[in-house]
Amino acid sequence: MTAVVVDASIALALVLPDEKSAAAEKLLREAAEEDLELLTTGHWQLEIANGLHQAYRRKRIAAGDRIDCLAALTRLPIRIVDHEPERELLFSLADRSDLSIYDAAYLALAIDEGALLATGDAALARAANKNGAEWK
Repeated sequence: MTAVVVDASIALALVLPDEKSAAAEKLLREAAEEDLELLTTGHWQLEIANGLHQAYRRKRIAAGDRIDCLAALTRLPIRIVDHEPERELLFSLADRSDLSIYDAAYLALAIDEGALLATGDAALARAANKNGAEWK
């Protein structure tokens, strides 16, 4: 079974009308049709809630859509992994690729689990590619 770590950007692309992504839809299709296990970090739900809140504040979605979208995303077959990355790895990944600690945590999970990483974030995708973990 192939494991794929899902970050907030790829998940938000599934529900935000102005961020629709063929890659996000492909990921869901492959998860349903193939032997993919979708994983994510413990901070994922808070990060997607924040993304939805920011979309509301920028008038990209209605207030009530935040709750509906969050509910839809948390129903996806994505397993939240209780994972605390090694501190040195976390800071090293963030420093080498100019990532936030949150994004470095997704990549650290992918590395530690021997998984690939699905993201809509260009910098995180480049870092995953450098580490042989980019899902395409």
